[in-house]
Amino acid sequence: MSSCQTMMIENETGSATQQLRELARQACKKHDVIDEAVEAVYQGLIAQPDVFDLMVEPALRMAIRETIYDVRHDEGSRVKYAPADTTRGPDVLALVSRVGERSLLELAMPNGRRLGDQLGSDLRPLAEECRRQANGNLRRAALCEALADRVPDGEAVRDHVTTEDVRELWSAIMRDIPL
Repeated sequence: MSSCQTMMIENETGSATQQLRELARQACKKHDVIDEAVEAVYQGLIAQPDVFDLMVEPALRMAIRETIYDVRHDEGSRVKYAPADTTRGPDVLALVSRVGERSLLELAMPNGRRLGDQLGSDLRPLAEECRRQANGNLRRAALCEALADRVPDGEAVRDHVTTEDVRELWSAIMRDIPL
């Protein structure tokens, strides 16, 4: 890929990214498996030659995959992960790396703005909020693990533990994993 083509991708990323994110949102609503969602977005982009022509097929598929992972994270979708594809050539891997780095600047943050749009003064409060959310996720994970030991497969939690049981577990977890 020439540096001219790479510059074109980087210059047109804003519009293409928006179209890509919209297609990814639609695909995540219809498909449970990432590769199926990738294929749906890919087919949608083929129908838009102006966007499709911006990227070569392997790089575009990687960008779609990254966008679907972002949407999965943003919207809590239950799209399954697929094994990584390691068959790409070095030129494509370099482009995918640039696309991946660029997508990190598009990472959605808890305050609703993308990472690349944050001000320096936003970053420490964001770090604290991300840490708080991560600890909350760790707490929920610990609760689920503790309950998994008590609840048989195929049966509901409420049929095996009381609110008081869960409250006791939660109190112990709160002591072990501070916010």
